[in-house]
Amino acid sequence: MAVDPANPCQPHACDIQACIQRNQFQQERCEHLVKKLYACCAAFYEKHGRDTECVSCPKPEAVDRKRAAWGDSH
Repeated sequence: MAVDPANPCQPHACDIQACIQRNQFQQERCEHLVKKLYACCAAFYEKHGRDTECVSCPKPEAVDRKRAAWGDSH
C-alpha cells in the first residue's frame, strides 16, 4: 500500500483501529501503537509546519501535550 504524502501517518492510525478491535476495545493494549502515531505526527508537523493538516493526526498542540505527558517530547 502506497503512503499518501499528505497523510503519511494513516498506516499508524489503521494499526491502532485494528489493534483495538483485536483486543475487545481495550485501548491500553494498543498504547505502543498510539505512541508511534504521535511520533509520526510530531515528525510530520516538524517537517511541514504546525499549520499543515494531516487527517490522521490530532492538532500539533495535542500531540505536544500527549508526548510531554509520556516524557517523550521532541
